[in-house]
Amino acid sequence: LLSIAFLGSCISAAFDLRAYLRRRRRYGLMKNPVKDGYVIVNFPEIETLREFIREVRAVEKDVGVCIVDQGLEELPPSVSMLGNVHFVRASPLSFETYDQAALRDNKAVIVFPSNPSSPHADATTKTIVDLVLEYVQGKARVIYLLVRAENAWMFDPRATGIWQRIEALALVQECQDPRSALIVQRLLKNSEGANPRTVTPRRIVGWS
Repeated sequence: LLSIAFLGSCISAAFDLRAYLRRRRRYGLMKNPVKDGYVIVNFPEIETLREFIREVRAVEKDVGVCIVDQGLEELPPSVSMLGNVHFVRASPLSFETYDQAALRDNKAVIVFPSNPSSPHADATTKTIVDLVLEYVQGKARVIYLLVRAENAWMFDPRATGIWQRIEALALVQECQDPRSALIVQRLLKNSEGANPRTVTPRRIVGWS
C-alpha cells in the first residue's frame, strides 16, 4: 500500500512539474532552449510571424524560433501550435535578456520595430541593434526591419537592414542566403532595373 501511494504521489508530482514548466514556457519565464535557430526581438504581427516560420521551415525543417518581447503576455495559440517556438518575456535593452534568449547560440537575431507607427521607430530599433551587435560579437548575424528606408544610414554596417513593408520574403531570403536581401527587395519593389516578370525561376522552394 505504501509503494502504491508513493508511486501515485510521484506520478502526480511529475504531472504537476510538467504543467508548471509548460506554464512558465507559455508566459516567457524560461531560458531559450533553441540552438542554431532564430531569435526575433519584438513580436511582429501574427500573420507576419507565421509566414516567416512557414517559409523558413520550407528549407530548414523544424528550425527553432524564439520570441523576445517585453509587452507580450503569452504566445498566441496560433503561434505556439507551430511547434518549437519559444518565448522570453524580458526587456530587449538588457544584457541579461540576451543571456536568457541565448543569442550567441543561434544563427541570427532579427529585430522588428517595437512600434512601426511611431516616427521614432527606426531610432528605437537602432538602439537594440547596437546592443545586440555588442553582445553577440559576431557569433550571430543581426538583421533588422526598417520602417523608413531612408533611415538606413543610422545603422551599423555589420547588421543587415530590410524594408519593413516586404519583410517576409526578403527576410527569409536573407536568413538562408546572406547579403541577398537587397537584391530581392529591388526585384519585389520593381521600381527600377529589370522587370521580375521576365524571369522564369528554375526552382521554387516553399513559395507559391
